[in-house]
Amino acid sequence: MEAIRSKSTDSLHAKDTQHPITEAEDSPLRSREKLTYTFSTQPLEIDLRNLLTQVTGQTDLIGVTNVKLKVVSGQAGLHRLSDYTPHLTTLTLDGSCIATFRDLGSSLKSLSTLSVARCSMKHLDGVWGFRNLRDLNARDNFISDPSPCSGVRKLSKLDLGNNKITNVSYFAFLRSCNRLKELDVAANNFTDYKTEITRFLPQLRVLDGEELEDRHRHSDVTEEGSAVKIEDQSSEEESTTSEERLSAEDVDPDEVVGCWHKIVRLVSLM
Repeated sequence: MEAIRSKSTDSLHAKDTQHPITEAEDSPLRSREKLTYTFSTQPLEIDLRNLLTQVTGQTDLIGVTNVKLKVVSGQAGLHRLSDYTPHLTTLTLDGSCIATFRDLGSSLKSLSTLSVARCSMKHLDGVWGFRNLRDLNARDNFISDPSPCSGVRKLSKLDLGNNKITNVSYFAFLRSCNRLKELDVAANNFTDYKTEITRFLPQLRVLDGEELEDRHRHSDVTEEGSAVKIEDQSSEEESTTSEERLSAEDVDPDEVVGCWHKIVRLVSLM
């Protein structure tokens, strides 16, 4: 057996010696080696202009007012949105990955409606950059503090449902938002909050989708009663003034002089 093995091994060596394997320039092995070291690079930033063109179907983006995207903010270059869509009024980014509102820049001057639901957001820092924002939907995130919204004075509708807010008193900061009429805070980490929130925010008309009719009807009645009372008081004052004016006009000047003469005579006799 050893002799046979030796012989077969020798024959193999002989074959290798006779026909050595060489790597030709065009051989499959050489090609595979080239592919091993060949790699392609992808841009870190998405071409936002092309993306907007695809989404909106418009080549001229200047007039676009409504955009709906689902992106990773760090790669999409959303801070350049204002460069391409300066008249944007409605922006929907639901389901995107947004670290902070600062990723959107602060030059979207016309933006009035913004939706960032399910975007894994942990805070609202930077939202004050949208001075004309009226409707903000930031539900289904991990937000724990609503107070940054106090800097958005034109805000009229705010949805912070299903977040991680634990302290109801944070909503007291939103009292400065005089135009805030609708607020949704359902499914947060607190209970029995409606009384406190309506006390903090008397300007509210709708809370968690329910109209606050009774409280505001009472306020309207009180205001109307006060107005009627003031009007009645004004009417009384006007009537009194008119009567006094009429009384003064009806008096004869000669009678007044005669009365004074009689008073002077009585005083002298005393």
